[in-house]
Amino acid sequence: MPRRRSLFPIFGVLAIAGALFVPSSALAQDQMVDVGGYRLFTSQAGTGQAVVVFESGLGEDTSTWQHVQPETAKFARTFVYDRAGLGKSESSPNGKSVEEMVKELHAVLGAAHVAPPYVLVGHSLGGAVVQLYAHTYPKEVAGLVLVDPEDGRLLDRLQAQLPAQEWQAREKMLGQMMSGASPAQRAEIDASKSSGKALEAVFPFPNVPVVLLSGTLKDPSFPGNPMEQDLKLELQKGFLKQVARGELVLAPKSRHYVQDDSPELVLAAIKKVAAQVQPNGLACAAPEFSQFDFWIGDWDVTGALKGVPAGTSHISKEMGGCVIWENWTSKGSGYFGKSYNTYNVNLHRWEQYWVDNGAGSMFFHGQLKDGVMDYWTDDIPQPDGKMMRRHLQFFNLSPDRVRQFSQQSFDGGKTWKVEYDLIYTRVAAPSSGTR
Repeated sequence: MPRRRSLFPIFGVLAIAGALFVPSSALAQDQMVDVGGYRLFTSQAGTGQAVVVFESGLGEDTSTWQHVQPETAKFARTFVYDRAGLGKSESSPNGKSVEEMVKELHAVLGAAHVAPPYVLVGHSLGGAVVQLYAHTYPKEVAGLVLVDPEDGRLLDRLQAQLPAQEWQAREKMLGQMMSGASPAQRAEIDASKSSGKALEAVFPFPNVPVVLLSGTLKDPSFPGNPMEQDLKLELQKGFLKQVARGELVLAPKSRHYVQDDSPELVLAAIKKVAAQVQPNGLACAAPEFSQFDFWIGDWDVTGALKGVPAGTSHISKEMGGCVIWENWTSKGSGYFGKSYNTYNVNLHRWEQYWVDNGAGSMFFHGQLKDGVMDYWTDDIPQPDGKMMRRHLQFFNLSPDRVRQFSQQSFDGGKTWKVEYDLIYTRVAAPSSGTR
């Protein structure tokens, strides 16, 4: 906003069966994000430079991570979302395929202004999605945690080796379990069956740490499961042989849902991968760089007293998370400007440099105090010979509201005059939850 003048002139199939009965968990800072004609439910929590991105299994929503994501948010920044047509997300006009899921993940991360590097955590078919994402966008990925990953090759091999009678019994049981599946879930089943070819093409794979957790518990009562578990592990080991920094962790208490049966193993894997990210050149990994993240987003801005529209602002995190970039446009006047905000690790303070299309510029410095971003300028010479000082504050009122309050002093800070008082309202307001 202006600084120069006033603003007021089972595989996956079994996953679905679980998804139909698992209650949705409440997560911090929930938001609906537009990805080009439809909106996806997202939720963010925690702080940190490398973002831990969770990709759910076939047909599942964010509740599948209810035992892992809240604990991960205690030591890292986390991002979870529902794919199109699942959970709280709207349906997509696009078809379902693993390639489309990768595009959708890339789109929602961009639209939510979540900057890389990412630690990708994927379960089941979600594991296949994050593998393909890492291959497609290798520079964005800092590491992967694959939680019992599966793709269409598993069912192809199982059908080829399982006796026909046992395969038919399996199909009958799965059909009964799938009777309540939604159209989006059924579309993901079809996508999973055809995903094998895409997963065979994920090499060369980026040279990042990969931890793969494999559920090895067998259920002889479910048709074909013992053989399925053996084939699954065989495929998983084959993948790890082709990555430079892979590690296999067996989960003997889990058949497939390791995040539910042994969440401590998943948490340990995430911590291990995240710890390897920090030393590898992440200049802005310190938690201070996330202090101003509450300002990130797309905003409608109005006057605090009368609610008169003042303008719009797009705030994003750029340069690997080192800079918070403001793009302000005033309503009706043609005035616009930008600011660059960063934490100065040498001076231990936040700094903002504002420039606008009216030849105006301003330099602020300050700290986060009691949750308020508190900026000041030094004395600035004015055309009439006086010295002017500014005090600029940002208040995090809620996940979807920020107050920006500016004052001026012309007597060295003895007295202050309000310059403007603004309320930022998030364009895509959070649908539920609190920060």
